[in-house]
Amino acid sequence: MSDSSDQPADGGGRGTATPFIAALVIVVVLLVGIVVSSWFSSDETLSDADRVSRVTADFVLVHNNDDEEAREKIVCPAYDEDRSPLADRDGDVTLDAVEDITFDGDRATAQVRVTADGGDSTGTWQYARSGDMWRVCN
Repeated sequence: MSDSSDQPADGGGRGTATPFIAALVIVVVLLVGIVVSSWFSSDETLSDADRVSRVTADFVLVHNNDDEEAREKIVCPAYDEDRSPLADRDGDVTLDAVEDITFDGDRATAQVRVTADGGDSTGTWQYARSGDMWRVCN
């Protein structure tokens, strides 16, 4: 008596895809949760030092793009372009470092190192807080 069935002895055929689909759903839910939480907490977790560093990088970017409209949004109301921290720098400027940030209430200073065609330089930049945003001053 021989059994001529083509089925393997382990009950074989294909397994169910349910565990793989469940794992995929869990991964997607986790990724969506991470993305949504980053949207709602991105600026709230920034320290004042992070905000000063960010406005410094933005200032260099608008200098490089010669974007007057964007510059007006990130500088103090009494800002004078002739006294800009980058007034003596022509062409593209690279921000190398924002260090030694010191806060005194709604005012701050930082040592900012930049590189341009004329070499690198470090200067003391002035900042003022306006609401929850820091602005470049002079």
